[in-house]
Amino acid sequence: LPQSQVYDLYQDSKSYLWMATQGGGAARFDGNSFETFSTRDGLPSNYVQTIYEDSSNRLWIGTKTGLCSYDHQKIDWSEKNELIIYSIIEETDSTLWLGTQGGIFSFNTNTKKFNKQKLNPFLDIARINDFFKNKDEIWMATSRGLFIEKGGQVQRYNINKGLLSDDIKSIEIDKAGNIWIVQFAGGVSCIDPKTKTIIQEFNQNNIRRG
Repeated sequence: LPQSQVYDLYQDSKSYLWMATQGGGAARFDGNSFETFSTRDGLPSNYVQTIYEDSSNRLWIGTKTGLCSYDHQKIDWSEKNELIIYSIIEETDSTLWLGTQGGIFSFNTNTKKFNKQKLNPFLDIARINDFFKNKDEIWMATSRGLFIEKGGQVQRYNINKGLLSDDIKSIEIDKAGNIWIVQFAGGVSCIDPKTKTIIQEFNQNNIRRG
């Protein structure tokens, strides 16, 4: 492993495990050994925040200074810019949503054009830490609460609506279909995706390091 700080883990369609490292680039693990991809291979930066595979099985690597794509043979496109890309999700067949330090940018995978999205005044200035697609909804973990987009409409959930913190770091779904969110300096909450109500929560006092 080229660097010990791993900000993201992603298993691609070929069962490789990818790691986004802080200063070492992107590392690919095949179960036996690591292969490293860095600025020498075309990354915009060796500070990698996130890795994501779209429906065409192309990998997208978000860094502190831009975005690049990997076609499972080489980095085939790369652009260095001022965007810090924390998260990526496929919004349509040819459009990615990029979660940045200042809201969401859409990215057309055909034209390679970026466009700032204006969805909600709080969302548009938030750091977007994680995306999660649940059927026809996109859930967003941000520095200003949990946002859920459906059909162009956006709902915001924050500490005033029962969350433990406004700084949401990560979202995941369990086998029962419930959604769990990790909140910085708050704890972990389990949410019913249909009613959007909190089923369970574990604050800092309930969580102990093993």
